[in-house]
Amino acid sequence: MIEGDGRLLNHHWPVPIERAALDIIGVSAWGNSRKRLLARRDEDYHAFGADVYAPCSGWVKQAADDTRDGDRDFPRAGGNEVVIDNGTELIIVAHLRRGSVAVQAGQFVEAGQRIGAIGNSGNSTEPHLHIHAECEGEPRRLLFKDMRRRFPRGAIITRRAAGLGERHAALEGE
Repeated sequence: MIEGDGRLLNHHWPVPIERAALDIIGVSAWGNSRKRLLARRDEDYHAFGADVYAPCSGWVKQAADDTRDGDRDFPRAGGNEVVIDNGTELIIVAHLRRGSVAVQAGQFVEAGQRIGAIGNSGNSTEPHLHIHAECEGEPRRLLFKDMRRRFPRGAIITRRAAGLGERHAALEGE
């Protein structure tokens, strides 16, 4: 997981709405995001293809699934993405794998429901999951249940600890 406070630690800083965004990558026991020394394909990364679950319940405001993974000529910076309106915030889940988005605009999703798979679409340097929340044009910090702390840049969070599929993300307003 990559995130940090302030312009020196957070590559999302130039985009104000994404200043509390998280980028989640998959790593090996040795801390490598790649399965081999020289990754040539998206499949060479641990995160690629991992299921993504809705972090909260809400209405799907937008669902896009038309950007090829690894394509640098992308129509949206987030590539294939799902935007969920939980009634208070918008939660944006981006860089999903083409063909994996399992929801559509106007659909209601439950927290923990599968919505897609991690890909490398849009403005992405390697397969990862981008997630951020916003309310009325202002960023909101994500808070995961059972993990009530900020995540320093480069923090390593296991699937069990992050609760993928078992526990769900909660949001904390600023």
